Amino acid sequence: KMAKSVPHCPLEVRASPSDNASGAAYFENNKEKIRADLLKYGAIWFRGFDLMKDVKGHRTMYESLGLDPCLDPLHSSGLRKFSSERDALYEEVNKPSLRGHYIGLHCESTAKRTAAYAAFVCFQRATEGGGRFLVADGAAILAELDTALLQKLYDKKIRISVSNLDIPPSIPGPIKEGIKVLVDKAVAPKFDMDLEMMYEADGKPGRLQAIESAESPINRHPVTGLPVWFNN
Repeated sequence: KMAKSVPHCPLEVRASPSDNASGAAYFENNKEKIRADLLKYGAIWFRGFDLMKDVKGHRTMYESLGLDPCLDPLHSSGLRKFSSERDALYEEVNKPSLRGHYIGLHCESTAKRTAAYAAFVCFQRATEGGGRFLVADGAAILAELDTALLQKLYDKKIRISVSNLDIPPSIPGPIKEGIKVLVDKAVAPKFDMDLEMMYEADGKPGRLQAIESAESPINRHPVTGLPVWFNN
């Protein structure tokens, strides 16, 4: 019932000529309302604002709203590259091999650290197709989710593998255990989360995986208490 009662996400805000003429002052003057709307709707889609058309303006926007820059939870893994380090702006897709993937926030694991807010910006349209940005309304997904499926997800305790290492299945057991210890020491610190090293969890012989702890398919918003779909 709570999930069904919330307004549609995201809230769309279009810039008027006067809004653009105000520049950063628009966000400074409307900070409290924008922060309140962000809490109410979950996401805001700012459209047509000239301020955020470059890196400097993007930073000015989020600082005007009182949002602090932080490192991506996967920063130390090497999977994130800065577009501008001094502005804490990451590139989501930075190599051709990722063009066919959905890339987004790793917020499924909240056991250690997760950014409370995120500000995304697009400076250039995709040149070869694709490039779509999707916002999933977690409350709407939960409201429409079949309860039998939800129960199945809870019962199965779905876990996510963050890395795979394929080694010859014929390697003796003691050597395999040594490899497991080495990978645990090398991989786990980079992701800053609790990982379990498991062989052949996905059924492939010789595959060593670093696997996250089971996370709940539903999380509650830390401020409003609203239950939302929160899975990877």
